[in-house]
Amino acid sequence: MKCPIILDISLEDIQCFLMIAKFKSFTEAAVVLYTTQPQLSKKISSLENRIGARLFDRSKRQVKLTAAGEQLYSELEPQVKKIEESFERIRRVYKGHSSALRICCDERLQMVEDLLFPTIIRFQDKNSNVMIELESFDLPILKNKLIQRETDILLSVFPDEPAGSKGIIWLELKAVQMCIAVRADHPFANRRLVTWAELKNEVILTKSPTTSYEYYDFLLEESKDNGFSPNIRTYLNEQSVILNLGLGSGICVGTEYEFSKDNKNIMTVPLTNYYGHIYAGVREESSQPERLFAEYLLESFKNENIKITPK
Repeated sequence: MKCPIILDISLEDIQCFLMIAKFKSFTEAAVVLYTTQPQLSKKISSLENRIGARLFDRSKRQVKLTAAGEQLYSELEPQVKKIEESFERIRRVYKGHSSALRICCDERLQMVEDLLFPTIIRFQDKNSNVMIELESFDLPILKNKLIQRETDILLSVFPDEPAGSKGIIWLELKAVQMCIAVRADHPFANRRLVTWAELKNEVILTKSPTTSYEYYDFLLEESKDNGFSPNIRTYLNEQSVILNLGLGSGICVGTEYEFSKDNKNIMTVPLTNYYGHIYAGVREESSQPERLFAEYLLESFKNENIKITPK
């Protein structure tokens, strides 16, 4: 029976490869790894022989990954990062915490501290043995992380009730006024209210359907209901959307929690009779800290929900 190749490769070998790929230098990687350049070069040569592929093109001036090296790096780097995070989480949990609670937020929630931090503080005061971690991602990534047990609680804002996701329970935390965001010199900036029909001649900026399909479909459907086909311009990430909003390339539709109040170049105006909804997602099979924190979230927002006027 052929011995699996992984038995011939150590974590040290992998770390050496990743460091050289990161710094594109055997010398710099050797300094970080507390070894010498010749020893590092010997390790990589041995690794290449065991794999059966050259990983680096080396010259006196530069070090470059080969095609095989590029592929190996792209596959190994995120996996090793996950392993490191797992060890660090376990170390921290058993160093002084009985459990960990991982919270992921939709990156569109610009003012997450106003929504989440008071709840975290209240929860931590009564559950000091629970370690809390907080990250932000695109919504499709959030859902996958929750299903794959890479996070415990997710928070996001939706224009309507979120589509059902296998294994996820959605808890509505708060209904919030929807608005449009425009550059400060836009004609809408001085308005008290804007109707959806008035967006007919505007360029609407949003993320691509692959990362924000709920909002993309919402824009199409509401525009159709108001008698026009929207001019939508999409971007790969939220940072690009906000950048182009500030450049005056178009407007954005969202909730008051999706646009930072600190940006004086951008103004928000309420969108008549439209409301968004902030939801928390938890797994159907959740642990005691996860259920408890979900209860804290519901309690925190139960008195803040506004009355929704039917369209």
